Amino acid sequence: MIVNTYDIVLDISEQNYINSNISLVQNDCKVNKFAIRIFDGSAEIDYTKVITATITFLKADGNVVQGNLISTDIGFTYNLGTNEIAIAGTVFASVQLMGADGERLTTSQFSFIVVSDLINPSAVQSTTEFAILQQLKEELEAIDVVALTNKVGTGTLNTTSQNCVDAINEVNAAINNKVPFKTTNNITYYVRTDGSNANDGSANDSAHAFLTISKAISMIPQIVNHVVTIYVAAGTYNEELIINGFSGSGGIRIIGAGNLADSVNYIVTGKIIIGGHNCANSFLLQGIKTTYSGNGEFSIRLISGSNLFIVQYCRIEPVSYVAGSYGIWAYACNGNILNCNVSNINYAIGVANSNVLSYNNGGSGNGVALIASNAGTLGKVGTQPTATTAEQVSNGGAIRT
Repeated sequence: MIVNTYDIVLDISEQNYINSNISLVQNDCKVNKFAIRIFDGSAEIDYTKVITATITFLKADGNVVQGNLISTDIGFTYNLGTNEIAIAGTVFASVQLMGADGERLTTSQFSFIVVSDLINPSAVQSTTEFAILQQLKEELEAIDVVALTNKVGTGTLNTTSQNCVDAINEVNAAINNKVPFKTTNNITYYVRTDGSNANDGSANDSAHAFLTISKAISMIPQIVNHVVTIYVAAGTYNEELIINGFSGSGGIRIIGAGNLADSVNYIVTGKIIIGGHNCANSFLLQGIKTTYSGNGEFSIRLISGSNLFIVQYCRIEPVSYVAGSYGIWAYACNGNILNCNVSNINYAIGVANSNVLSYNNGGSGNGVALIASNAGTLGKVGTQPTATTAEQVSNGGAIRT
């Protein structure tokens, strides 16, 4: 079998982001191999001083995969499985080198693209299922349940008849909930804490609204050529939000409160990750408060593939300060953070390989208010969150007024 070997050259002396220009196909198995060489400036490192080495992947859905590198005389190799390329979109990776005394050194990051698998078993299955469900629906509806019950004259078929009715209802629900491939008009969904994910999300009442924001996101077609708006009612939603894999000429809006003061009542307890919103129009997240934080975790993260984004009237307010936590963080994308509050976070607002405007934001109890790294530019206008350290730049980053 042919194996594709990709040469990767990394540096430990700088943390500049590297675009590898490598594209891999989702679900390809046992055919992709990285040959990795590591330099310290202009000189290659002494590989004999490395006891173990790992490689870490950040996938487009925000999940992390880690594997062990195989040492060779001229560097390291890594054979990719299916997990690293299971999600279409941009993947970021870096190598960690471990020494004999417990020291750890991380290389510069590199990225590659995972292209959607056209031979997707789930896609083929859903198309086939739809035709079968239509046929089953017609056959079940053709059954004269009353006539059969009267003919048999026992209670046995009554139970079976009810099962038939239930089956018809399930088939109808499956057909109605089938998500189209692309939009044909503007779409509006409603989410309420007294809604149900068995609803269609079409109106702002308990009989129609969805119960979770994630359900509404799951109903968005992959190709968005119109405006898709998700209106979130006040309340607490115990979920994390992953927005990934959309493209087209339209845009996506998730709207809670209409101002910063009211956003305190629109709560999401999990992290919010926007990655792979490749739509021509901007992505909008408005009036949502998240209480999520963690060491090495992001409360709101915007990852490469997110075209122009707007985060407005949002709050990041964990109960207490968490060391190593990140607030609103943009990586390799452009956008605006407007009229938001970030509090009790180690790194409040940050950019890397991005151009972002921070406009009239507030909050308190943070470690570092504004951060720009890896050639990222953060423009600031008006008020900014307060912190022990107001600003921090590294690796060519810049903060401008």
